Amino acid sequence: MARNKTKKPVYKRFWFWTILILAMLVIGNFGDEGSTEQTESTSNSEQAASEESESKEEVEASTKEKGEKESTEKGSEKASKEKKEENNTITTSQKNAVQEAEDYLEFSAFSREGLLNQLSSEAGSGYPLEDAEYAVDQLDVDWNEQAVKSAENYMEVSAFSEQELKQQLTSDAGEGFTEEQAQYAIDQIDFSKEETVSEESSEESSADSSESESDMTTSQKNALQEAESYLEYTAFSKLGLIDQLSSDYGSGYPREDAEFAVNQLDVNWNEQAVKSAESYLEYSSFSESGLKQQLTSDAGEKFTEKQAQYAVEQMNFGGNESSSDESSDEDGSSDGSMTKSKQNAVAQAESYLEFSAFSKKGLVQQLSSDAGSGYPREDAEFAVNQLDVNWNEQAVKSAESYLDTMSFSRDGLIQQLSSDAGSGFTREQAEYAADQVGL
Repeated sequence: MARNKTKKPVYKRFWFWTILILAMLVIGNFGDEGSTEQTESTSNSEQAASEESESKEEVEASTKEKGEKESTEKGSEKASKEKKEENNTITTSQKNAVQEAEDYLEFSAFSREGLLNQLSSEAGSGYPLEDAEYAVDQLDVDWNEQAVKSAENYMEVSAFSEQELKQQLTSDAGEGFTEEQAQYAIDQIDFSKEETVSEESSEESSADSSESESDMTTSQKNALQEAESYLEYTAFSKLGLIDQLSSDYGSGYPREDAEFAVNQLDVNWNEQAVKSAESYLEYSSFSESGLKQQLTSDAGEKFTEKQAQYAVEQMNFGGNESSSDESSDEDGSSDGSMTKSKQNAVAQAESYLEFSAFSKKGLVQQLSSDAGSGYPREDAEFAVNQLDVNWNEQAVKSAESYLDTMSFSRDGLIQQLSSDAGSGFTREQAEYAADQVGL
């Protein structure tokens, strides 16, 4: 009897494991390829995302740039539109004011303030001030250069020191430039520049001048021209003319330029003293000593003692002059003529009484003292004797003047009016005055 043969399980068979190993190898290869593909896929995704991001940024930048450009174009269009609208709102008056402002600047130099005034003042064009201001604001003007042109124009027609020119450019009565604009203009003018002096001017140089120069600076030339101009209209001493040229209240030239200019002049200073004396006597009464003091003092004309004495001698204070009024003294004697000194003393006595109250004694003292008018005593007494004066009324006026500023008893007022240290009235005149003022 045949025995049944037992079969091996499948997993114990050789061919099972061979197939299994081969299957695993095949699966492994597929896994590597998948991983590579996955890696490549991931890399490609990242690159695509980066490219997409860059593209997005470029789009955004382009969009932003386009937006800014459109915004700029819109702003420009808006400004142009606004300007167009503004032009459309300009009044005829404003338009005309702009045109006239431009015309003014073509023919003359103006400061901003000066041009405004020219356009708006009644003596100018008469535009409303707001239209004038609008017009000037539309102009493209260098006001510094306008100041320079104005300064040059002044220098062409007249002589100026730096100080005078600056004052002329800045003052309200002048051009109305600012201090800075005026200074800029002055800085452009070379006042130290040497200029040739004409032979005629050189010949007219003063004989006593220690400086004989054939050329001079602009400042010196202007000082000389202005010195000559001063002498055409009034009399000066040499020192007085130098002061006038160099002082702040005068022309403001440097002192050395003023002295240089005066030394170039051919002037008879004695004759200048005579002219000055005659001018004083035309408008006021002087004694010899009073006139001489006026001519020589630092507060007066600053002539030398010799020049003043020469002038006084020409005034003939001791000579007789016809008098329209019959002169008389206290005794009633009369004289049909009086000296110039006496005539002036009379005129000055009358002038004193127009402005203040005097006793007879006080008026004589005022006329004859060195602190007063300095007339000879006899001329002062003569002058007072010619006056028709109520001395009682003078005492009353003097009393009222005292009481306006101070309190007095009756005795105190009488003492003040009658004392030599007071007003010099007589006792009777003082008592009369006290009665009239109620003391």
